[in-house]
Amino acid sequence: WEHCTRQESGEIVCISLPTGHAEHIDFLRGTATQIHIEGARPNEVVIEYLSENGEKTGQPETQRGDNILLLTITPEPGSYIMKLRVIWENEEATYYFQVSVRD
Repeated sequence: WEHCTRQESGEIVCISLPTGHAEHIDFLRGTATQIHIEGARPNEVVIEYLSENGEKTGQPETQRGDNILLLTITPEPGSYIMKLRVIWENEEATYYFQVSVRD
């Protein structure tokens, strides 16, 4: 995961840390899943699916920030890295998940 904070000077400082283990999540295409974000309510959340090599596979989906988001699984069947970027006023955190989408 990666966590970034905007300093008083306006500079953005980021820290990247491994999660310690990679979870693999299976999704059914066209179904809904819920994302729960603890702590302060974010301003927005950006969801993006990357190829296993980290290349973009489509347009990112930006949702208005909330602690509970409902997300419809739309990618074609396959294996992806799901990038979840959570943005608050002065900081942001990015989480990566290994996912498979199937029909």
